[in-house]
Amino acid sequence: MTATLYSWDLMPSGSAVATSSNTTVGNALPILRDLAIDLDSGELQLDGGDLKGAYGVASIQQHVCMRLRTLLGEWFLDTSRGVPYFEQVLTKNPSNSVLAQVFREAILSTVGVSSLLQLDLSVDTRERTLMVSFKADTDLGEITGAVPVGV
Repeated sequence: MTATLYSWDLMPSGSAVATSSNTTVGNALPILRDLAIDLDSGELQLDGGDLKGAYGVASIQQHVCMRLRTLLGEWFLDTSRGVPYFEQVLTKNPSNSVLAQVFREAILSTVGVSSLLQLDLSVDTRERTLMVSFKADTDLGEITGAVPVGV
């Protein structure tokens, strides 16, 4: 017996994404958590004209990267979500310990992330950018990522 479940996930960016999961009794199939997004451009990924899905570890990695790009208060359905960029990151001479804590909390608050293994913050004062690189352990395996932040 196979059942297909459809639900709407509200993403931190404020958009609603249709997700479905196929469950077969006796056989474990991957659960579609989201539509796949190119982490560099933010565009939906296509495979031969069809939308691609993000499964398992890739879905968790995508959620972490999206969370790090979301401003506090940006998502109208939950204004408590997001990174406090204007309050704590994009300030004059921000403290490295405060920055590390802000990004640590954002990563660890992502569903599926169990621990943060590494967090690197690289500041380029000339280009006025901050690169947040991370390695985290999830319920399904290890993820890594790098998210640029304009300072």
